[in-house]
Amino acid sequence: SQLSAVRGIVASPAHCFAWSEDAVYSWGRNTRGRLGHSNELRDVWTPTVVPFFQGKNVLQVALGGDFSFVRIVRHYVSIH
Repeated sequence: SQLSAVRGIVASPAHCFAWSEDAVYSWGRNTRGRLGHSNELRDVWTPTVVPFFQGKNVLQVALGGDFSFVRIVRHYVSIH
């Protein structure tokens, strides 16, 4: 996967996440599925798109030793 227009990147000792306008990428150790790629627990050593977050507006990503947290915008309000 190619990282383009990266808005942010965060890292824990075991895994990393980066996000752009329309995608979230993760890589590192996949203990307990913390990378979000699938139920497979294989480690991933190159930035790989997390399919669930494609096209979603990501506000924030936080990582811990055994978890990954992605905050997205779910609703848009337009005031005229």
